[in-house]
Amino acid sequence: TNMLPSYHINSKHWQKVSHLKLADPNCNTPAQIDLLLGSDLIPQIILEGIEKISNTLLAQNTIFGWILSGLVTEPVTTMTTQVEEISNEYLNSQLRKFWEIEELPPHFNHNPRRSVL
Repeated sequence: TNMLPSYHINSKHWQKVSHLKLADPNCNTPAQIDLLLGSDLIPQIILEGIEKISNTLLAQNTIFGWILSGLVTEPVTTMTTQVEEISNEYLNSQLRKFWEIEELPPHFNHNPRRSVL
């Protein structure tokens, strides 16, 4: 599985959840997934307590501590990629000559008796 979250989240929402004992205090930093649980266990895990952090983020109390769910929007840094192509005509011509020399004749007859095992 991939790292979650996929990037470090520096969110203004962390101030709003600082009073909560989070199940994963480092949930804003990419890391391997610690535990996957089936949805059939949700009724046994969820406790009383739910807080709306924003219009898109929710905190729920669980037996593990508070979990956060929802969408966190972060400004995305623009990345620039530069692609360069280097051509060496001499190398290309030498490689072409090599393949022409090594090319099988058009009427190549394969004789199994002449094959070497």
